[in-house]
Amino acid sequence: MVTPLLLAGVVTAVVSGLGFAALYGGASDRVAALAVARPVAAGATIAPGDLREVELSRGPGVAIVAASRRGEMIGRRTAVALTPGSLLNEAQFANQLELEPGQVMAAVALKAGQYPPELAAGDSVLVVATSAPAGSAGSVGGTVLAEQARVSGLRIGSGPGGQAAVVSLVVDRTLAPDLVVAASAGQVGLALAGGR
Repeated sequence: MVTPLLLAGVVTAVVSGLGFAALYGGASDRVAALAVARPVAAGATIAPGDLREVELSRGPGVAIVAASRRGEMIGRRTAVALTPGSLLNEAQFANQLELEPGQVMAAVALKAGQYPPELAAGDSVLVVATSAPAGSAGSVGGTVLAEQARVSGLRIGSGPGGQAAVVSLVVDRTLAPDLVVAASAGQVGLALAGGR
């Protein structure tokens, strides 16, 4: 005959065993993943200091990037702004840029006031020379260098007059020479245009 004390002992042993199995199983399901260490702007490229390694129990439906892939992530361009503490996942990255025939990418360094602070990767912009590019027929600023350029990426930093930015623009090849000359002289401004 089973005594209540013996029955209580068996139940305690079974419950303890199940608890240990659950705890051990949870520990073995832990994975090393990448998380964001500091703010990263949309369109920026990932630098080594932007990432840190975390350990977590991976639940169903949680998208992560394994810590072993850290090297692959460095230099990749983000599609959205990354917030410190958030887990890294593939959906946060822009697809590799493909230029269409006749298109080129040009970099433009801008000071605060030369671009809208709302500017983001994917935006369509009007590119304007703030003074006449060297060697051009125009004598005053305000010349439109590109009616519709696409922002493929941007990196925001700090400058003496406020937030400086380096913006990568995709433009028609025929517009590139005047744009590059004006950009190298710091004589370019951007205005947001309709459509993305």
